[in-house]
Amino acid sequence: LPTNTTHIVVSGLQDGESYWFQVEAVGANTRYMEAGARPDHLNAEDVHAIDVAANGTAYIGGVFTRIGPYTGSGIPVSARTGLAGAFPAVNGRIRAAVPDGQGGWYIGGSFYQVGGVTRTRLAHIRADGTLGDWNPSANNTVNTIAVDGDTIYVGGIFSQLGGQARSRLGAI
Repeated sequence: LPTNTTHIVVSGLQDGESYWFQVEAVGANTRYMEAGARPDHLNAEDVHAIDVAANGTAYIGGVFTRIGPYTGSGIPVSARTGLAGAFPAVNGRIRAAVPDGQGGWYIGGSFYQVGGVTRTRLAHIRADGTLGDWNPSANNTVNTIAVDGDTIYVGGIFSQLGGQARSRLGAI
């Protein structure tokens, strides 16, 4: 990468496809790692210098206080490494998240889209971080989810769940 570049162009990606990066941020009193996809929280006009050391470490300098992806309302973080995992952006609040038993998650809350796809207050995120086909929808906020075998129990302030009349509690 050339020095004093004001932007980086990543090519060869399809619409919505993520790319992954990892940088070490060094501040006056801090040193920490940032990792993620699509660094939406770094304005190109705030980058004044980019250079790559012989060991492959990229150094980015400029006037900014953070760098990282737009994650929406949730992101899985590895308890072992501290790095963020794959998860589609959620455009509202996640109020409930439970494992699906296969490495993925059921999420509920007050959101309307997940990964740019309509999901009204309920969604399933697969183990690979992609959005699943499960799409029951609720007409108001979901506050809790429980899984028992193949049945997903949902609680909240809704009156309809999956197109059926359900007052505050339902099984899917």
